[in-house]
Amino acid sequence: MQTRSLPWLLFSFEGRIPRRTWWLWGVTAMIGLGIYCTVLLRVAGVGAVRTELLVNLLLLWPTLAVTAKRWHDRSRSGAWLLVL
Repeated sequence: MQTRSLPWLLFSFEGRIPRRTWWLWGVTAMIGLGIYCTVLLRVAGVGAVRTELLVNLLLLWPTLAVTAKRWHDRSRSGAWLLVL
């Protein structure tokens, strides 16, 4: 299997990824980053609503990119993300 870089994984909508990579980066890492960013922003004194908005915007693109690759792995179009 060909090794790809982290920016490709998180920012490109092309290619495929195995299930283990999706669970590692698409689920676990995104949850961890979300918690980490939320804690940092709350400690900095940012309000709860604004923190939630900022964290969601920060993680939107990488989550969509990783999920689109998983759809490709299942022989489906990444456009299925629009259904979700």
